[in-house]
Amino acid sequence: MEVNYPLDKHLIVAFEDGYFPPQTKGYKSKYKTLLVSVVFENSKPKYFKMTLISIDGLDATKKAMEILREVIDRERKRPIVLLGGITFAGFNIIDPLIIHKEYNIPVIVVSKDKPDNDKVKEALIKNFPDWMERYGIIERFSSRASKLIEVCKYGKLYIRVVGLNEFEAKSIISKTQLTGGIPEPLREAKAIASAIARVYFQLLMSDEKK
Repeated sequence: MEVNYPLDKHLIVAFEDGYFPPQTKGYKSKYKTLLVSVVFENSKPKYFKMTLISIDGLDATKKAMEILREVIDRERKRPIVLLGGITFAGFNIIDPLIIHKEYNIPVIVVSKDKPDNDKVKEALIKNFPDWMERYGIIERFSSRASKLIEVCKYGKLYIRVVGLNEFEAKSIISKTQLTGGIPEPLREAKAIASAIARVYFQLLMSDEKK
């Protein structure tokens, strides 16, 4: 899908997932949790959007792209995307390469811990019959994106990026680290997603017990 709007490096869309109880996990789980995106411009929050994604499902990329389409059309600019990792709601994977290709926007994947693809692969093989599809997304991104980059302004973060060079990516992360290690757009997205998802599951589990 061609997007002709200009790229605005001051416009950030950050994605994080919400809480979910351990008993809701599993291949073909019937449960969903929140995927929240927070839109920042010039280091200030503007608004947020949210949707539901399947726990351990495969719909996170589609859902994230729907939100991004809405943001791009509303802002009439192309943002930079921050992802709080590559797996959401368990092992529901957002594909950064598809987002980058479809909307011609940079994507930065941020992690507090050093990614361990071998450990992820082992868990996928153990728990998911479709592990090759899921791991393939991770493997392609790792091979086609930037090298793993360390950012050490407040403690250590690890990032991989597609669509920006290392200097640009580190500069964006550094500018969005307002009060601590986690970039503020991701911190706010996680806080919103977790708070709303906890209420959602309290109500859901209460109804199921009736």
